[in-house]
Amino acid sequence: MPTHILLTVICAVIVGFASGYVWRVWSTRHERLVDKYARAIVEGMPGHGWSNDPDGRFTYVSPPALRYYGLDDSFIKMNGFKRGQFHEAYANMLAQIIHPEDLQGTLDHWAKTLKSGEPATYEYRLRRWDGVYLWHRLAVHPARDDAGSITAWYGTQIDIEVEKVAELALRKREQELQRLIDALPVSIWCCDLDGYVTHFSKRLQTFFGCELDDIPHSQRRVSRSNPGLIHPDDAGLAEDLLKHSLETGEPLSARYRMRRADGIYRWTEQRGELLRDADGKPLQWYGVAIDIDALKREEDALRYREQELRQLIDVIPMMIWTVGDERGNTYFNKPLLTFTGITPEDDTGTDGLDAGRAMAELVHPDDLPALVTLYNSNPGDNAVVTMRYRLRRADGVYRWVEGRYAGLRDASSGKLRQYGFLIDVEEEVQSQAALRSMQEKLGDAARAASLAELAASIAHEVNQPLTAIISNAEACHRWLTLASPNVDRAIASAEAMINNATDAAEIVSSIRSLFRRSSRARVIENVNTVIQEVTRIIGVSDIGVKVGIRTELASNIPTVMMDRVQIQQILVNLIRNGLEALDGSEGTVSPIIVRSRYDETHVIVEVIDDGVGLPTEAGIGQAFFTTKDDGMGMGLVICRSIVEAHNGDLWHTKNSPQGTIFAFSLPISGTEEDGAQPSHDDAADISKFAS
Repeated sequence: MPTHILLTVICAVIVGFASGYVWRVWSTRHERLVDKYARAIVEGMPGHGWSNDPDGRFTYVSPPALRYYGLDDSFIKMNGFKRGQFHEAYANMLAQIIHPEDLQGTLDHWAKTLKSGEPATYEYRLRRWDGVYLWHRLAVHPARDDAGSITAWYGTQIDIEVEKVAELALRKREQELQRLIDALPVSIWCCDLDGYVTHFSKRLQTFFGCELDDIPHSQRRVSRSNPGLIHPDDAGLAEDLLKHSLETGEPLSARYRMRRADGIYRWTEQRGELLRDADGKPLQWYGVAIDIDALKREEDALRYREQELRQLIDVIPMMIWTVGDERGNTYFNKPLLTFTGITPEDDTGTDGLDAGRAMAELVHPDDLPALVTLYNSNPGDNAVVTMRYRLRRADGVYRWVEGRYAGLRDASSGKLRQYGFLIDVEEEVQSQAALRSMQEKLGDAARAASLAELAASIAHEVNQPLTAIISNAEACHRWLTLASPNVDRAIASAEAMINNATDAAEIVSSIRSLFRRSSRARVIENVNTVIQEVTRIIGVSDIGVKVGIRTELASNIPTVMMDRVQIQQILVNLIRNGLEALDGSEGTVSPIIVRSRYDETHVIVEVIDDGVGLPTEAGIGQAFFTTKDDGMGMGLVICRSIVEAHNGDLWHTKNSPQGTIFAFSLPISGTEEDGAQPSHDDAADISKFAS
């Protein structure tokens, strides 16, 4: 071939190659510009970017990512890569930056992604250049050609450490909250604004024996037509209460029976509250179900016992009442309501009836002051209080009743509530009044007979020595008036008169011995017991009821050796004197006070009145001295004689500001001296005078 032709061909080839290169550079200028901008975007974005070939080998890792991991370009070359060993080499490479606990999961996910060809998102911990592992989120997406084949994989990853830590903390709190909810001794539920249940707690699932997903959505709302897990008899009420709360937003509160897993219905208490957002918009209902089956059964049993007790109280033939410390909430049983005519439907019904108002309306005006004083001074928290007064019956007639009450104080609040009963004793009081009237008449007759007998006895006994004295005196006078006085005979008559006078003195002395010490058997007694007996007897008398008697007895008082009947006679005499002193007083009078006290050697009893007092004469206590129009003047004499026979003393002093205090003392048992004591027969005669 000629040389010029060869040169021409060579030049043509060179020109062709040069033209092709120039054309290629010129034609790809746009792609190179786009690639430049893409690299700038990838390397400048806040995350990290990379690319892989269709088999998963790294083809590009952004420089910021390499710097973040502390690696160089050799990281992506996968040195030592051989066909068939790609997975092992890839795992060795990723082990340098992925947390050991997340490595296998990441490799498995990446293998599934390569196989499926679908986009994927992973979360795992990557090692920073300083060795600290931080959570990242990876998103990988395949690039495909027109035929749909994968040409490359592109991925990004961003740091989610703060978000992940917050998420883990939130999940931990949720787990703790769930454990707390599961541990609570209540069952928790949630429902939407239409009333359909959206959540059951674990305890509620155990109770029902099923999960919420096992219940069709249409059956998750309580209704009459579909009671579901609610007792059929309670479904209607439960639906009405739920509907009311859903419509008004008011809290739900209900009690109904729910069916347990074993088919047994148990009573539960339901409480629900509506959750609202910051703007007050309703979001969801949250509630609890508390098993109260045992409590409900106890309440039913208690209610039954209460009804049974109320029926028993109404059947008992006794009027029963209770009143609180605030003097309200008074209760009258049926017999008391019937007696007083009060009905619960009236404004003055038993609920809330003031005790003071009830007493003012029902108690006789003459008995009310003493009753109010007793009620206010003795609430009954120490002992049972007994009283008698007249109570108005429904027909307006006042009848005598005997009442007893005691107070019971609540241990927690300290409030006192009083419980009492009343018994109609009208017939008994009338019988006692008739008996007392008869006893007084018999006593008057007995005293008259005793005085007549005593007078006849004294006249009979004293008449003989007096007659002898007169006879001897006449004889003595006759012997001395003779013409020749017979002195010897006169002396003999005088001596006879002396003897007769001595006999008369002995007779008088024997009569006085009735009021002096002589032997009589005594026993050890408690003075308070004797006082209570006497005051109870005299207290129901007309004058005793009118004036009133109050006792102030010392506790733990020592016992004394006494003749019980004689001491009773002393108390009767002194108390009656005080009552009679106040009987004629005008206006309101204070009751007689009978007080007991003691010192080291004696027990002392005082009878105190605030009457007009005693006169200033010095004859008080002397025989036949009396301040009464019909008195004998022997009462205090006999009392003093009895007290002195017991080795005691009797005295009286002026009460302040007015009135009199009569008191007597008795030696404490074991300190009494021996001495003459009245005999049984003598004491019987003395009791006649004292009566």
